[in-house]
Amino acid sequence: MVWSLLAFGTMSLQAPLAFAQVNNAPRPERPDRGLYRSGTQETSDLLAVNGSAGAGWDNNILLDLPGNTDPRNATGESGSILNGGGGISYSRTRRKASFAASEASSIRLYPGQEIDHIFGHTGSIAAGLAFNDRTRLSASEVVSYQPYTFASLFPQSLDPTLQLVPVQGPALELAANKTQYLQYTSSVTFHREVSRRTDFYAGYNFSQGDTAYGSGRFTNQGGNAGLRWSLTRNLGLRTGYGYQTARYGGDARALRYHNLDVGLDYNRALSFSRRTTLSFGTGTTALTDGQTTSYHATGNAQLNHEMGRTWQATISYDRAYQFVDTLLQPVFYDAASAGVGGLLNRRVRVQTSARASLGKMGAGRESVDNDFDTYQGIAGLSIALTRYLDLGVDYTIYRYRFGSAAVLPIGVPRDVERQSISAHIDVWAPLYSRARRNNASR
Repeated sequence: MVWSLLAFGTMSLQAPLAFAQVNNAPRPERPDRGLYRSGTQETSDLLAVNGSAGAGWDNNILLDLPGNTDPRNATGESGSILNGGGGISYSRTRRKASFAASEASSIRLYPGQEIDHIFGHTGSIAAGLAFNDRTRLSASEVVSYQPYTFASLFPQSLDPTLQLVPVQGPALELAANKTQYLQYTSSVTFHREVSRRTDFYAGYNFSQGDTAYGSGRFTNQGGNAGLRWSLTRNLGLRTGYGYQTARYGGDARALRYHNLDVGLDYNRALSFSRRTTLSFGTGTTALTDGQTTSYHATGNAQLNHEMGRTWQATISYDRAYQFVDTLLQPVFYDAASAGVGGLLNRRVRVQTSARASLGKMGAGRESVDNDFDTYQGIAGLSIALTRYLDLGVDYTIYRYRFGSAAVLPIGVPRDVERQSISAHIDVWAPLYSRARRNNASR
């Protein structure tokens, strides 16, 4: 378990209304030099399909099946697994507008088991429009149908980027049981450069999904708006307000999240290395359920270091509230991630990562044993045989624990640890592509 505390991925761990977004996309002058899927950065139009098939072993296979009905029993039997999946994606980029759409499905098979498979689907669509050099608007929609997981306890920034490729299906290795649910999330963001030193931002997001706790649905929506003043080239003052409300399946009460977003944004290359950048942001929040209001300081930080022409290491930290669709209460958490990855040569890629999230459930009420912790570590090696064919091996360790006061779906254990390893072959093929013109916007 030490491994999962020491290393993880390049995620910017931020709550849906954490406004200081961090972008880890490769810079144009530092493109991905890997052989597999090479050439996609030079296309303005791309229609492509991809697929994957593999086999492996899981030491806790019954956690993916509804046979584990005793919440005290977190250990199922080990066994072999088969994985498969595929998807299709399209992207179109022009000087003032961009569009992307994708669909992906995945399946996980358990040979010899009474219930022998689980599956999931994900579809995405996004668009962006630049009215002029100072004004931008973007929107996205994501729809998924997959088994319940607690993966959202590892927070991710709600950023409707157009980088939907490569297409990947739901992470079925984290499924808590076989029950599947439908969820969709919509978001719109607006940015306006008011002056050389002043920016205005605004956004709205809405999500809704089935719940495992009854016949009702989980609904979450909110918006934000604010201004950012550049004090120096690397330091900015940010002030704004965000509002989020959520309702958990059939509960008449609405939980409300207020984000009094007054803080600093800092992002610069450190003096000892132009390849190392540090960014951080701060804020304050208030969460109320109509009876109790709690106030907390929030923030995020990220340190990124580029090594050579292809390697990158990242460490990030986040402290925030989040509404989680697979739980009956909001969570306040401290989350951290770290990771390193890159190319050994043009064909061989290595990626190691780990993440951890620790926090409490509830809207400010003190409760006995309502805490949780969850960890995940990943190590992967892939070898590109050609531009269209890739072989890989992945190892994953995953653990979560909920206190006795946490309400979980029936049949889902409170304390789980599992490991899995799998080998896979990936294929990718462009059905249609159009080269990017030299003056096209990146």
